[in-house]
Amino acid sequence: MASAAPTNTNEDDADVGRYLLLFGLLVASILVLGLLGAGSPDSASSRLANVIITALSGGVLIAALRISGAKQSHQRFYFITVVTVMVLLISVVLFGSDSVVQDWFGSVWVLLVVLTPFIVLRRVVMAAHVTSQTIIGAVCVFLLIGISFAYVTMALDRGSPFFAQEIEPTDYIYFSFVTITSLGFGDLTPLSDVARTTTIFFTVIGQLYLVMIFAKLVSVWRPVRRDSS
Repeated sequence: MASAAPTNTNEDDADVGRYLLLFGLLVASILVLGLLGAGSPDSASSRLANVIITALSGGVLIAALRISGAKQSHQRFYFITVVTVMVLLISVVLFGSDSVVQDWFGSVWVLLVVLTPFIVLRRVVMAAHVTSQTIIGAVCVFLLIGISFAYVTMALDRGSPFFAQEIEPTDYIYFSFVTITSLGFGDLTPLSDVARTTTIFFTVIGQLYLVMIFAKLVSVWRPVRRDSS
Protein backbone atom coordinates (compact mmCIF):
# COMPACT_ATOMS: atom_id res chain seq x y z
CA MET A 1 0.00 0.00 0.00
CA ALA A 2 1.18 3.51 -0.75
CA SER A 3 2.53 5.64 2.06
CA ALA A 4 1.96 9.25 2.97
CA ALA A 5 3.84 11.79 0.87
CA PRO A 6 6.44 14.03 2.48
CA THR A 7 5.37 17.65 2.64
CA ASN A 8 8.00 18.72 0.12
CA THR A 9 6.99 16.16 -2.54
CA ASN A 10 6.04 17.63 -5.91
CA GLU A 11 3.17 15.89 -7.67
CA ASP A 12 3.43 14.72 -11.23
CA ASP A 13 1.20 17.15 -13.11
CA ALA A 14 0.82 14.79 -16.06
CA ASP A 15 -0.51 12.00 -13.83
CA VAL A 16 -2.85 14.40 -12.05
CA GLY A 17 -4.22 15.45 -15.45
CA ARG A 18 -4.82 11.84 -16.44
CA TYR A 19 -6.69 11.06 -13.24
CA LEU A 20 -8.78 14.23 -13.59
CA LEU A 21 -9.61 13.31 -17.19
CA LEU A 22 -10.73 9.85 -16.09
CA PHE A 23 -12.77 11.35 -13.25
CA GLY A 24 -14.48 13.79 -15.63
CA LEU A 25 -15.36 11.01 -18.08
CA LEU A 26 -16.73 8.87 -15.26
CA VAL A 27 -18.93 11.67 -13.95
CA ALA A 28 -20.19 12.35 -17.48
CA SER A 29 -20.92 8.63 -17.96
CA ILE A 30 -22.88 8.43 -14.70
CA LEU A 31 -24.87 11.56 -15.60
CA VAL A 32 -25.74 10.20 -19.05
CA LEU A 33 -26.67 6.77 -17.66
CA GLY A 34 -28.74 8.42 -14.94
CA LEU A 35 -30.53 10.91 -17.19
CA LEU A 36 -30.81 9.06 -20.51
CA GLY A 37 -30.24 5.44 -19.55
CA ALA A 38 -29.29 2.59 -21.83
CA GLY A 39 -31.60 0.10 -23.44
CA SER A 40 -32.72 -1.45 -26.68
CA PRO A 41 -32.20 0.97 -29.59
CA ASP A 42 -35.85 0.95 -30.64
CA SER A 43 -36.07 4.71 -31.19
CA ALA A 44 -33.87 7.50 -32.45
CA SER A 45 -33.48 8.95 -28.93
CA SER A 46 -32.48 5.63 -27.36
CA ARG A 47 -30.05 4.96 -30.21
CA LEU A 48 -28.45 8.34 -29.62
CA ALA A 49 -28.24 7.64 -25.88
CA ASN A 50 -26.55 4.30 -26.51
CA VAL A 51 -24.04 5.87 -28.91
CA ILE A 52 -23.17 8.58 -26.36
CA ILE A 53 -22.82 6.03 -23.55
CA THR A 54 -20.66 3.72 -25.67
CA ALA A 55 -18.41 6.62 -26.73
CA LEU A 56 -18.04 7.81 -23.13
CA SER A 57 -17.29 4.28 -21.96
CA GLY A 58 -14.64 3.98 -24.64
CA GLY A 59 -13.10 7.22 -23.40
CA VAL A 60 -13.08 5.84 -19.86
CA LEU A 61 -11.36 2.64 -20.97
CA ILE A 62 -8.69 4.52 -22.92
CA ALA A 63 -8.13 7.03 -20.09
CA ALA A 64 -7.70 4.12 -17.66
CA LEU A 65 -5.22 2.56 -20.05
CA ARG A 66 -3.08 5.73 -20.00
CA ILE A 67 -2.96 5.52 -16.22
CA SER A 68 -2.21 1.80 -16.05
CA GLY A 69 1.55 1.98 -16.58
CA ALA A 70 1.35 -1.25 -18.60
CA LYS A 71 3.91 -2.19 -21.24
CA GLN A 72 3.58 -0.35 -24.54
CA SER A 73 2.79 -3.57 -26.39
CA HIS A 74 -0.01 -4.38 -23.94
CA GLN A 75 -1.34 -0.83 -24.18
CA ARG A 76 -1.42 -0.98 -27.98
CA PHE A 77 -3.29 -4.30 -27.95
CA TYR A 78 -5.79 -3.03 -25.39
CA PHE A 79 -6.26 0.27 -27.27
CA ILE A 80 -6.90 -1.51 -30.59
CA THR A 81 -9.35 -3.88 -28.89
CA VAL A 82 -11.28 -1.04 -27.22
CA VAL A 83 -11.51 1.09 -30.36
CA THR A 84 -12.48 -1.87 -32.56
CA VAL A 85 -15.24 -3.09 -30.25
CA MET A 86 -16.47 0.47 -29.66
CA VAL A 87 -16.77 1.17 -33.41
CA LEU A 88 -18.53 -2.15 -33.99
CA LEU A 89 -20.95 -1.55 -31.12
CA ILE A 90 -21.81 1.93 -32.36
CA SER A 91 -22.33 0.52 -35.86
CA VAL A 92 -24.66 -2.14 -34.46
CA VAL A 93 -26.65 0.50 -32.57
CA LEU A 94 -26.95 2.82 -35.56
CA PHE A 95 -27.52 0.34 -38.36
CA GLY A 96 -28.80 -2.75 -36.57
CA SER A 97 -27.47 -6.28 -36.66
CA ASP A 98 -28.25 -9.85 -35.74
CA SER A 99 -29.02 -10.13 -32.01
CA VAL A 100 -26.33 -12.80 -31.55
CA VAL A 101 -23.69 -10.47 -33.00
CA GLN A 102 -24.91 -7.60 -30.84
CA ASP A 103 -24.88 -9.78 -27.69
CA TRP A 104 -21.35 -11.02 -28.45
CA PHE A 105 -19.90 -7.54 -28.90
CA GLY A 106 -21.85 -6.38 -25.87
CA SER A 107 -20.39 -9.18 -23.76
CA VAL A 108 -16.84 -8.27 -24.80
CA TRP A 109 -17.55 -4.63 -23.93
CA VAL A 110 -18.92 -5.57 -20.49
CA LEU A 111 -15.79 -7.66 -19.85
CA LEU A 112 -13.56 -4.69 -20.73
CA VAL A 113 -15.56 -2.41 -18.42
CA VAL A 114 -15.39 -4.91 -15.53
CA LEU A 115 -11.59 -5.24 -15.89
CA THR A 116 -11.05 -1.47 -15.83
CA PRO A 117 -11.40 -0.92 -12.03
CA PHE A 118 -8.62 -3.47 -11.47
CA ILE A 119 -6.36 -1.66 -13.94
CA VAL A 120 -6.73 1.66 -12.13
CA LEU A 121 -6.63 0.06 -8.66
CA ARG A 122 -3.30 -1.60 -9.45
CA ARG A 123 -1.77 1.80 -10.27
CA VAL A 124 -3.31 3.40 -7.17
CA VAL A 125 -2.00 0.84 -4.67
CA MET A 126 1.44 0.77 -6.31
CA ALA A 127 1.92 4.52 -5.90
CA ALA A 128 5.06 5.38 -3.94
CA HIS A 129 3.25 8.07 -1.94
CA VAL A 130 -0.38 8.97 -1.24
CA THR A 131 -0.96 12.28 -2.99
CA SER A 132 -4.03 14.07 -4.29
CA GLN A 133 -3.72 12.13 -7.55
CA THR A 134 -3.83 8.88 -5.56
CA ILE A 135 -7.05 9.96 -3.85
CA ILE A 136 -8.60 11.00 -7.17
CA GLY A 137 -7.58 7.62 -8.59
CA ALA A 138 -9.16 5.85 -5.60
CA VAL A 139 -12.41 7.75 -6.14
CA CYS A 140 -12.28 6.76 -9.82
CA VAL A 141 -11.99 3.10 -8.84
CA PHE A 142 -15.15 3.30 -6.75
CA LEU A 143 -17.04 5.00 -9.58
CA LEU A 144 -15.76 2.33 -11.95
CA ILE A 145 -17.06 -0.41 -9.64
CA GLY A 146 -20.50 1.19 -9.76
CA ILE A 147 -20.48 1.54 -13.54
CA SER A 148 -19.23 -2.04 -13.91
CA PHE A 149 -22.14 -3.33 -11.82
CA ALA A 150 -24.58 -1.34 -13.96
CA TYR A 151 -23.18 -2.92 -17.13
CA VAL A 152 -23.27 -6.41 -15.62
CA THR A 153 -26.88 -5.81 -14.56
CA MET A 154 -27.81 -4.69 -18.08
CA ALA A 155 -26.10 -7.73 -19.60
CA LEU A 156 -27.87 -10.18 -17.27
CA ASP A 157 -31.21 -8.42 -17.77
CA ARG A 158 -31.03 -9.14 -21.50
CA GLY A 159 -31.05 -12.88 -20.84
CA SER A 160 -33.80 -12.98 -18.20
CA PRO A 161 -35.43 -10.32 -16.02
CA PHE A 162 -33.00 -9.09 -13.38
CA PHE A 163 -35.55 -7.12 -11.35
CA ALA A 164 -38.87 -8.10 -9.83
CA GLN A 165 -40.30 -4.71 -10.85
CA GLU A 166 -40.78 -2.98 -14.17
CA ILE A 167 -37.83 -0.67 -14.70
CA GLU A 168 -36.70 2.29 -16.76
CA PRO A 169 -33.38 2.41 -18.68
CA THR A 170 -32.03 4.85 -16.08
CA ASP A 171 -32.60 2.39 -13.21
CA TYR A 172 -29.46 0.33 -13.86
CA ILE A 173 -26.98 2.96 -12.71
CA TYR A 174 -29.28 4.04 -9.88
CA PHE A 175 -29.56 0.48 -8.53
CA SER A 176 -25.84 -0.04 -8.93
CA PHE A 177 -24.76 2.85 -6.70
CA VAL A 178 -27.59 2.30 -4.22
CA THR A 179 -26.26 -1.25 -3.89
CA ILE A 180 -22.51 -0.67 -3.57
CA THR A 181 -23.06 2.17 -1.07
CA SER A 182 -25.42 -0.10 0.97
CA LEU A 183 -28.25 2.44 0.94
CA GLY A 184 -30.75 -0.32 0.12
CA PHE A 185 -33.92 1.71 -0.50
CA GLY A 186 -35.78 -1.45 -1.50
CA ASP A 187 -37.66 0.07 -4.45
CA LEU A 188 -35.81 -2.28 -6.83
CA THR A 189 -35.17 -5.90 -5.90
CA PRO A 190 -33.26 -8.68 -7.71
CA LEU A 191 -35.51 -11.43 -9.01
CA SER A 192 -33.46 -14.55 -9.79
CA ASP A 193 -30.80 -16.41 -7.84
CA VAL A 194 -28.16 -15.13 -10.28
CA ALA A 195 -29.38 -11.55 -9.82
CA ARG A 196 -29.36 -11.83 -6.02
CA THR A 197 -25.91 -13.45 -5.97
CA THR A 198 -24.49 -10.78 -8.29
CA THR A 199 -25.98 -8.06 -6.09
CA ILE A 200 -24.44 -9.59 -2.97
CA PHE A 201 -21.06 -9.85 -4.68
CA PHE A 202 -20.96 -6.19 -5.72
CA THR A 203 -22.28 -5.05 -2.34
CA VAL A 204 -19.44 -6.84 -0.58
CA ILE A 205 -16.87 -5.58 -3.09
CA GLY A 206 -18.06 -1.99 -2.71
CA GLN A 207 -18.00 -2.07 1.10
CA LEU A 208 -14.67 -3.87 1.36
CA TYR A 209 -13.13 -1.35 -1.02
CA LEU A 210 -14.38 1.63 0.99
CA VAL A 211 -13.31 0.17 4.34
CA MET A 212 -10.05 -1.58 3.49
CA ILE A 213 -8.54 0.48 0.66
CA PHE A 214 -10.12 3.90 0.32
CA ALA A 215 -10.28 4.61 4.06
CA LYS A 216 -6.65 3.52 4.44
CA LEU A 217 -5.49 5.82 1.65
CA VAL A 218 -7.37 8.79 3.07
CA SER A 219 -6.02 8.13 6.58
CA VAL A 220 -2.38 8.39 5.45
CA TRP A 221 -2.86 11.20 2.91
CA ARG A 222 -1.19 14.47 3.80
CA PRO A 223 -1.84 17.39 1.43
CA VAL A 224 1.31 18.84 -0.09
CA ARG A 225 2.24 22.21 1.37
CA ARG A 226 3.83 24.39 -1.29
CA ASP A 227 6.31 27.02 -0.14
CA SER A 228 5.15 30.53 -0.92
CA SER A 229 7.62 32.56 -2.93
